[in-house]
Amino acid sequence: MKTDRPVRLSESLLAAAATLLLMTAHAGAAEPAASPALLEAIQRSCASRQFDPGHGFVVLPVARAILAVKEAIPEIRAADPELVQVTALLHDIGGGGPRGEVSGPPKAREVLAEQKCAPEFIERVCRIIATHHHLHGELVKGLDDTPEWFVVIVADRPQVIAQHQRAPTDEKALTALVKTHIATLKRNLSWVEAAPKSPSTR
Repeated sequence: MKTDRPVRLSESLLAAAATLLLMTAHAGAAEPAASPALLEAIQRSCASRQFDPGHGFVVLPVARAILAVKEAIPEIRAADPELVQVTALLHDIGGGGPRGEVSGPPKAREVLAEQKCAPEFIERVCRIIATHHHLHGELVKGLDDTPEWFVVIVADRPQVIAQHQRAPTDEKALTALVKTHIATLKRNLSWVEAAPKSPSTR
């Protein structure tokens, strides 16, 4: 179980994480990977701050597998691969559970700012982190119902992780399971309309 307790990453864990990132970055997926240099730099930045991506190392390869079949799933066909993979890696940087939705975005913002990521990119990552446990709460239509949000949320589901770990090359089974989870999310989630923007005044 994930805890909010500070974790000091060992050299062996860092080496294993780096190997995992390189392997997933160069995997034979249909979609281009996020830059291996960016993912490695994010990992080093987390380690220097004693931020623990923890579960992100599990979800990242699952998210990449989903990206590889996204053409068969209309809701995620337009997903940005780099945004998905960076968010998958950092989604639990603030800890597990709803508390991580609060403490995670400031940590992710700090790490990504160090990598000189674009402000809009950083805010999109942080928005997904801040809402990735909102499976029974209210989400903003047009803001949260993005292809990237759906990929990260589905990649974080235990059943999807188990399927990928059990049969990592079975794209047909993964596609069917992802479609089922997305349909369930769309049916069960409560969406609210975004507040209209106030007209600008001089």
